[in-house]
Amino acid sequence: MQARYIQRGESIDFLPDRDIAAGEIVIRNGLIGVARIPVKKGTLGSLALSGVFDVTKPVRCAFSVGAAVYWDTVRQSAVTSGEVLLGLAAESSKLNDSHVRVILNSGGITINNNEATLNWQTIN
Repeated sequence: MQARYIQRGESIDFLPDRDIAAGEIVIRNGLIGVARIPVKKGTLGSLALSGVFDVTKPVRCAFSVGAAVYWDTVRQSAVTSGEVLLGLAAESSKLNDSHVRVILNSGGITINNNEATLNWQTIN
């Protein structure tokens, strides 16, 4: 057997090395997720790897529907460019909005020149 099914992929178990707050965005070796509930240091917890989340953003950033949303690990907010891709904007977000609605870890994203394209799979 080359593979054995373990669980659905919407979330994964993790063991934090510090207390994690509910709603905190966690990056583990390039894997990004959201803690849905608080998790104490050294206690088995769960990270959401998919779903739609309202994520804080600076007022200087605006997003159109389908735009790539990145995570700024220093400022702890969503931004329009960066190294850590969070997902795609599920709806537009204006400059003065405090958050952007994000489809977390949207599969099938292609990034070219900082432009995100969602690749849809069709059923024949």
